[in-house]
Amino acid sequence: MTFGDPNVALPPYVLEVPPWRRRHPVVVDANVLIADALKRARDDFSALTYLSEQRLIAVVAPTHIGSKVREHLPRVASDTGCSVELALETWEDSSPSHPFR
Repeated sequence: MTFGDPNVALPPYVLEVPPWRRRHPVVVDANVLIADALKRARDDFSALTYLSEQRLIAVVAPTHIGSKVREHLPRVASDTGCSVELALETWEDSSPSHPFR
């Protein structure tokens, strides 16, 4: 398939964005989002958050992943020595790059 191929039906939103400006989808699970929240809670660099905020990637996850993160984040934070309250606050206050919360 090439860009602009008339034989391929593309959704309208795809045609509005030139190929060099499209966001690459990145499918994540709860483990990735938990690790990301812990990194941000510790003020560490998070490539996932940075790339999403720069609109270079689109973070994609099933809708139930948000509840999995809320369920397991306190335990993982405690096990890794991170403040549970800070980890939960970071997750809940995270940027709109995680719309499935």
